[in-house]
Amino acid sequence: GHSEVIDGEIVSAGVTEVVEQGKNLWDEVWGIGSINSSSGNDEGGTASIYSKNYIPIIPNSTYIFVFAGSIEFENVKTRFYDHNKKYIGFNDNDGQTVYPNRTFITPSNAFYVRFTLPPGYGVVYKNDIALIAGSSGSYTPYHSNVYQIPEAIRNLPDYGIEGNVTDYE
Repeated sequence: GHSEVIDGEIVSAGVTEVVEQGKNLWDEVWGIGSINSSSGNDEGGTASIYSKNYIPIIPNSTYIFVFAGSIEFENVKTRFYDHNKKYIGFNDNDGQTVYPNRTFITPSNAFYVRFTLPPGYGVVYKNDIALIAGSSGSYTPYHSNVYQIPEAIRNLPDYGIEGNVTDYE
């Protein structure tokens, strides 16, 4: 049989579901174009690709864009956003440019990031870039699994009440 090791962690646990997500924080949804460095808005173009969705991050924390490909390209053109998804800038917390396979610290008010890859990368995503929390790691495909908590458990007396310490095992 086929087995796969899922290197994930629980990222949220609500009353009705638990979400487990792998190390790669980027959902790998991309488009052709770029993200404007002044406005943080999508813009047209045919020479580069960009991440379409906002990637949740923790302010003032260490991350790394792990690049597993062989082609050379310059910086990762990061775009940081606050908790309301309002654009706040493109440099890291130290005012530096972000490069692949080199750690960076997110700005102190950044809760989301998106990015553009420079034209040197090409205009087809090659499944070789991961955004990982921490200072090291290797490329793994994005995955996120939502597990519904069974109704039988949700219907237990006092289930979901904060502070409930009843152990149902």
